[in-house]
Amino acid sequence: MGSSILVLKKEDIYSYALITSAYNEKDYLPSTIEAVLGQRVLPQKWVIVSDGSTDGTDAIINEYATRHSFIRYLRIQKEYRKVGFASKVYALNEASRYISETSYEFIGNLDADITFESSEYFLKLMDRFDADPKLGISGGSVFEPMNGKFKERAFNNLNSVAGAIQFFRRKCFEELGGFQPIDTGGEDTIAEICARAKGWKVITASELIVYHHKKGNVARGSIREGIRQGKMDYLVGTHPLFELLKCAHRIMEKPYFVKAIIRGMTFFTLVTTGRERFVTKDIMEQLRKEQKSRMRRFFCCSKQ
Repeated sequence: MGSSILVLKKEDIYSYALITSAYNEKDYLPSTIEAVLGQRVLPQKWVIVSDGSTDGTDAIINEYATRHSFIRYLRIQKEYRKVGFASKVYALNEASRYISETSYEFIGNLDADITFESSEYFLKLMDRFDADPKLGISGGSVFEPMNGKFKERAFNNLNSVAGAIQFFRRKCFEELGGFQPIDTGGEDTIAEICARAKGWKVITASELIVYHHKKGNVARGSIREGIRQGKMDYLVGTHPLFELLKCAHRIMEKPYFVKAIIRGMTFFTLVTTGRERFVTKDIMEQLRKEQKSRMRRFFCCSKQ
């Protein structure tokens, strides 16, 4: 009798889980779910949390969860102590607890308004992790709607992954203890800082394109967004000189001048008040070490 050899494909070996926090996302969530369903490799588990939605988001999640066993519908109520971006983080951390017993190698945070250019997005992303054991966080290159077309974000960074699509090696995510809630946002930045401090690499897979359909800064307005970003930069420990350069770099971001100036004014107002920062001294030192390195590279290149 002849013998047969079972050959396993990578898609049969790789395993991942997804967590999503959705607040009033009925207009975008169906496209996001269909984009995941169209992937060559499906997640082992996907917990989608309705974070106090009031627009029919719950019905959408529940309908898909009924038809697809790997999708888990979860609802939590917003609390006055957990508003804004902190509310989203509490929802994500609640979702991560529901998959703790699931067998998976990777875990991804996926916003409820994301779609992918390729049906092999997660497969190719996991190929990157497979090729580099020290890769802790990765994700694709974000394109957002601009003048009726999707264009690459002006501030994409190869060494920083957008929070909307951060994809973690499980060991890295567990070492970080999940996301850290902060009411102005910045949990994705803190995750990257802590990951690098623990020896993990954070690299964007620039060849993998993802579409971010709803720009949150547009919904919040330029003034509110500038204030939020200035507070966030201060609370995570940004170096003052780095903040100046960041604001100068973004001064031509529409609406011109307004958001960058408000961001800088908010940041330096907080510097003068000496308000307590959200992060520990170790995290702030790590962030400033990275920022100083980037500033040295910037000034060295400028002189050449």
